[in-house]
Amino acid sequence: KAAIALGALAVLAGGAYFGWQYFKPKEYKVYEALIAVRSQANADPVEDAKNSLKAGDVILALPEGHRWSDTEKVSYLILRMNLTEEQTRTLVSPEEKKAVAPKPKTEEEKKQAAERKKAEGDRDRMETVRARRYRIKLEELDKNFDPNILLEKQPYLDKIYDWKIVEKKPKI
Repeated sequence: KAAIALGALAVLAGGAYFGWQYFKPKEYKVYEALIAVRSQANADPVEDAKNSLKAGDVILALPEGHRWSDTEKVSYLILRMNLTEEQTRTLVSPEEKKAVAPKPKTEEEKKQAAERKKAEGDRDRMETVRARRYRIKLEELDKNFDPNILLEKQPYLDKIYDWKIVEKKPKI
């Protein structure tokens, strides 16, 4: 009976631990997001999507208090945002899809493909479709946002924003 009671206690303790891990409150902290205010462009539409940042794309997000260079301060918008670590990673992540490798034709190509598969394991190879999956809705900050204001000051550092000003980009 003692062994059954001990086993039941272990199951309950394990369940409580995993329940806490799953339902515990997320840890938020203030980050500073460096945001593109002008869209880059490439004449090739595929390369443009893969490599060009667009207005509203987050370049990087660092803990509050980072010392930005003068060039960064006048070239990019800096917003203070209350986010989780996962949200900061999401903001700077590209949109990806599973890469489809061409069928090997020669014996040498087959050998190289087998070696590559062995080295990579069972992980799918991914390719970038778009430089960022999410963007900051700049139009919600100011309907007539003018990037030239950054030459004078960072206009929104007095407020802390949250995920509500983020949107997922529509599928390409």
